[in-house]
Amino acid sequence: MLNCRACLWRCIQALDVPTINAHRLRRNVNPLLTKGHERLLSTRNAARQEDNNEAGQGSTNRQDHFKESAFAANRKRAEFLALRQNHARRVDETPNLARLGRRDPRISDSDWNRRKRELRHLQDPLDLATFVKQELAKGKVTEMLQLVRMASNSMQCIVSWNHIIDHYLAKERVNDALKVYNDMKKRAQFPDSYTYTILLRGLSMNAHTSGVLSKALSVYHSLSAPNSRVQPSIIHTNAALRVCARAGDMDALWGVAGKIAESGPASANAITYITIINAIRQNLLINAPKGESEEETAARKERGIIEGRRMWEDIVRRWRNADLVIDEELVCAMGRLLLVGSRPRDWDDVLSLVEQTMDIPRLIPRLGTVERQAAGFPRLRAPNVPTQYRFDDDHLSPDNTSTRGDEFLPLKLHSMTGGLPHALVFARPGNNTLSLVQEACQKIVANKVAEEYWELLTDTRTYNIVPDLNNLHMRLRNFRLNRASAAAVQLLRQDMMDKGIKPRPGTFRIAMSTCVRDKNNHNSLKHAGQILNMMLKTLEDIDPKTITMYAELAISFPLAKGSDLVDALTILAPISKNIRLQLGVGAGQKGYKRGPQYLKGEERHDAVIALRRIHGVYDRLLFSNLIAEEMKIPFKAERARLSAFIQRILFQDGHSKLKEDVEEAAPVEEADLHGYLQKEAGQGEAEEGEKDDGRPEWKKQWVEQVERPARRGKLKVSSATTDIAQLEKMGNDGGSIPKRSELVKEAAKALTTAQIKEAQTEQQEYAWSTDPLTRKPLARPVVSDAAGILYNKDSIIEFLLKEDGDAEKAEMKKIGGVKDSELGTFGDRVRGLKDVVEVKFEIENAEDGAKGSGEKWKCPITGERLGAGSKAVYIVPCGHAFAGSVIKEIDERACLTCSEPYAENDVIPILPTAPTDIARLNLRLKTLKEKGLTHALKKAPGSKKKRKHADTATATNGDANEPRTSTKPSSSSDEEKKAKTNKENGTTKPTPASTDSGIKNSATASLTRKVLQEQEERNKRRKMAQNENVNSLFSKSEHKAAKGNSADFMTRGFSIGKK
Repeated sequence: MLNCRACLWRCIQALDVPTINAHRLRRNVNPLLTKGHERLLSTRNAARQEDNNEAGQGSTNRQDHFKESAFAANRKRAEFLALRQNHARRVDETPNLARLGRRDPRISDSDWNRRKRELRHLQDPLDLATFVKQELAKGKVTEMLQLVRMASNSMQCIVSWNHIIDHYLAKERVNDALKVYNDMKKRAQFPDSYTYTILLRGLSMNAHTSGVLSKALSVYHSLSAPNSRVQPSIIHTNAALRVCARAGDMDALWGVAGKIAESGPASANAITYITIINAIRQNLLINAPKGESEEETAARKERGIIEGRRMWEDIVRRWRNADLVIDEELVCAMGRLLLVGSRPRDWDDVLSLVEQTMDIPRLIPRLGTVERQAAGFPRLRAPNVPTQYRFDDDHLSPDNTSTRGDEFLPLKLHSMTGGLPHALVFARPGNNTLSLVQEACQKIVANKVAEEYWELLTDTRTYNIVPDLNNLHMRLRNFRLNRASAAAVQLLRQDMMDKGIKPRPGTFRIAMSTCVRDKNNHNSLKHAGQILNMMLKTLEDIDPKTITMYAELAISFPLAKGSDLVDALTILAPISKNIRLQLGVGAGQKGYKRGPQYLKGEERHDAVIALRRIHGVYDRLLFSNLIAEEMKIPFKAERARLSAFIQRILFQDGHSKLKEDVEEAAPVEEADLHGYLQKEAGQGEAEEGEKDDGRPEWKKQWVEQVERPARRGKLKVSSATTDIAQLEKMGNDGGSIPKRSELVKEAAKALTTAQIKEAQTEQQEYAWSTDPLTRKPLARPVVSDAAGILYNKDSIIEFLLKEDGDAEKAEMKKIGGVKDSELGTFGDRVRGLKDVVEVKFEIENAEDGAKGSGEKWKCPITGERLGAGSKAVYIVPCGHAFAGSVIKEIDERACLTCSEPYAENDVIPILPTAPTDIARLNLRLKTLKEKGLTHALKKAPGSKKKRKHADTATATNGDANEPRTSTKPSSSSDEEKKAKTNKENGTTKPTPASTDSGIKNSATASLTRKVLQEQEERNKRRKMAQNENVNSLFSKSEHKAAKGNSADFMTRGFSIGKK
């Protein structure tokens, strides 16, 4: 118990209790006082008693003159100064300044003294390194370099040297950093491992500088020198590999990689493999030789993929032995290398890679397996892949088994000791994995699988990956591949706008391109408008490229109505005003931060293109009959303003090739191919005498308007100052002061062959898709006249039913046919349904015989598509259409579809352009007129042959048949004359009903007479209405009675049988 000091102390305290009869263990005196102190204490007390006695005995008014003397005051002052004196050593006496040596002549005296005063307070290397780092951040590089050089004489300050080297490399001063590195070694400051790491890492950040690779390799190889104090680690190797990869030198990279140890601390880690794999991928994409063919590119990519696959086998082996940790970055690096490959199998192996390393099961069987064939997946077409790389497996092992792709099969672990195998540490998927899987599904065209992977990885109950902007962009690209415009709009609204993710201009471009690809959808234009509204709410300034795509969609939308184009222009009108403001003035030109910024460079060029496309939307609306003419007035005014602004901007920007820029606007030409058929009021007569160059009328006017400033731009323009001064004088209103060279009409230039072919192609596309009478899309039933031009049959019927004095019918009659022919106008060729033949096309991919616009027609024999650019013919009178080559090859003159015989001259070319075909059609039409036949090989009304036949019938049949033949018209005309004379004289011929009715009751007879008169008037009106055009609508006697009411065409009326 007494071993503890606390217990012993308590025992002693218990014994030291004051009692009456007990002796104290402690002394009364202070134990700290020795005997000498006790003696002095007793002497002092005695002296005090004597002094007190003397003071009591002496005088009380005696003073101490010593304290008041000057000597005491000086002594006290000296004592005070001695207390305040600083006992610090001199500057030269501090350890770090004891060996400074002579002053460096490059340093001034003032700087030398300042550095010495700083070093006096920096005795520790850590304090020195902290101070150097702080001052380097302030830009005091020269001062800190002087300080570190002076401190190197008395201490090891390697960290301070490292800070200076790092600062130089961060400022891209590579040579200065290497000088400091060499200066450091000269001053016996030996670089440590961090010095080489900082140096190699900084050189990799400056790999774009000339000569960096050679300097980095010299520094790295110096680590392997015999006299090196630092052994190279994998960190140094990774930094050197990064320099080689960024410099694009694969030979140097493989040279460094060849020195990596197989095992140990210097062996490769995940960063090493990531660097090498990314370098291989970058080399395949960027460092392509000039003039390389497609096959050579595919072969070079194949070699790179094989290198990556061999490396992955080593990665899996080390991962299986727990020597390597696989993370998401390594998996995605290998996956993106596979996506660069030329084989579909490489793209498909990405999903196997994800399954192997992340334990995410494949949602689609492997390519080329039996399971994939059994699942019913179609064979991957891969049209952009060379033929020799398009198959599932290209190289086989000696035993004819597939070996490609086995590197990415899931691992099957087996324990060598018979116990449980150790579990692998799988990588956790993230946003990079989500983008990788979506891109792989896009490559192998697996839209449904992409959606399943998206739901699996983003589900909160599984991996709970929150999609970022890159993931959403990849998802939008899959939607674009699948033409899912509605899904793209939903993704923008729900996954981005509602969750606070701000879209970028590229986001809206991808979404808008999805709508453009889905243009055959009825709602694609509406979806594009919703995307445009979201862009207006999100972005500060609109994206011109997105506007361009929206306008192109509105122009090329095949199902557009007038209301659709009006809605599109309603959205585009304020946007065009903003673009005009950015092109004209802009807030940025005046120095304001807020407001539309002035566009320059490429952005300005994109904005001008967007305005041209908007101008094309106006053209399509105005040069069509989608809306009434009175509704076009405000759109014409806005189009004129926009056109003037575009001309002014192009003139100000000094474009010299305006005509080429205008011709680049192909969608505008697509929209207004039928514009040349419509002429402005009052211009028809003036343009009849002009020579037709084959271009649409709208294109003539537009090019003529744009060429005027182009010609002005080709004049002598010495400087931009002169142009601006002239613009200021003109008022910037779009007009200009004409010169004599502009007022004098220039000679017409001959069209080039390319321009002629372009105009013919435009006309062919228009004629194959649009009815020239009503400008509506062609839809079955389609008919053709003697010139081979296609019409809708209902348009022909509407034309024939119109009265002769109708203005619209008069305009239809003026529509021309084939150029340079004697076929005449439409009104000369078609006077009844006998002058047209119904053309029977075979529909490509027809479903249940559905009719509609936009159908694709093909030849029933060869399967060749019939349309613009193809030569097609049809046979009269059956009307079956074939490719022109089919008719030339066969010898038998019988239809290949219905076996009906035909003459050689009855093969009609559709929309002929060759002069020989046009001449043959002219000759055929003249021959048929001479024979009294129509284009359909039927008797022409009022022909000589018919009258001759009628006269012969009258002479043969005699008087018995007289009322039914030639005498009928004469009798009817006599009756009409008699009725007219009686009406003028006020007399009426009594009807048989009134005279011979036999009704005695006068009231009943009168009522019966009125009913019979009304019936007779009704019959007369019916006979007058039954002209040749109306009778052609109903079935003829040649139709069979078994057909019943369905015998007439298009079920417009019922068959009228004879009594």
